Amino acid sequence: MIAGLSRPTRNPGEHMDILRTGLVAGLVLAHAGAWARNDPLPLPVAETLAVEVYFDQPELAVFLPRERVAMATSDGLLPTLLVMGLESKAERKGASEIAPVRDRLIDYGFKEAFAPVLRARLASPGLSPSPQLTWSRSTIVSKTEASQMPQQAMVLLPYFAMDRNFEQLFVRLDAQLVDRTVLPNGALKVEERISRRYEFAFLLPADMEASPANWAALGAGKLAALLEQAGSQVMDMLAYDFSAQGRAQWDARIRGTDTVLDDEQFDGREERRGEHWVWVRTENDGVAGVRGYQRMTPEMITALGTGSRSAGTLP
Repeated sequence: MIAGLSRPTRNPGEHMDILRTGLVAGLVLAHAGAWARNDPLPLPVAETLAVEVYFDQPELAVFLPRERVAMATSDGLLPTLLVMGLESKAERKGASEIAPVRDRLIDYGFKEAFAPVLRARLASPGLSPSPQLTWSRSTIVSKTEASQMPQQAMVLLPYFAMDRNFEQLFVRLDAQLVDRTVLPNGALKVEERISRRYEFAFLLPADMEASPANWAALGAGKLAALLEQAGSQVMDMLAYDFSAQGRAQWDARIRGTDTVLDDEQFDGREERRGEHWVWVRTENDGVAGVRGYQRMTPEMITALGTGSRSAGTLP
């Protein structure tokens, strides 16, 4: 999980944590298969789809090699997988070691750069012609507020981070389509229809050591440009995945497949390919999605801009 995020806690009194009621994308991973195959998702999902984005990440984070999760029961609702807080010395060490890269991006506004791309890509044939977008920093709402939430929503949780081995700089987008029902007793029932995870990662040139110092040496402008390109890629993934073409791949075989890009092998079935980048369809911990990779070259690094822009959309 992201270094620096606090452990979800139960809130007494009137307020309740969305993490426990199953409203935040990516943290509710149980019952991903509850969506029945004989109940096909409309195309588009909705004419005016409610899209809720939860984002409160002030700085670049470190993702651990594996997410440690614990099963919990959420106030009588569906069991929910909660990502546990930081505990180990190794996790704290990673957060410290990433400091040179984090400091380069201290003034970078991820939300400001990502929001226009997200807004543009959401309006798509597979999702909605008129999405209704809201942003929130908090995952805590009152019972009254919860009862007034849209009955159906696409919930998005974006991150920007590095992996623990400092090999990849990436943007992740967890997406979940949920249906909500207010029960006679006032409790909120949340049914997950579908969960997806989208990620695009940049890797340093093969002859360059994967270290925070080498990433930091790229400078703030180039790091920002990479994050903007990665953000654009994950939004392209979301729009593509819910298109008719993307949906046709949902039931195709994934396990046991791999993809080769520039003599490098990546787990997953190839979905799309461009010059020096590839998307692969994956399924990890029961969550399906699309992950992209691009191994940078010295020429690419030289040609990088200085952020404040978005990568072009895919054809």
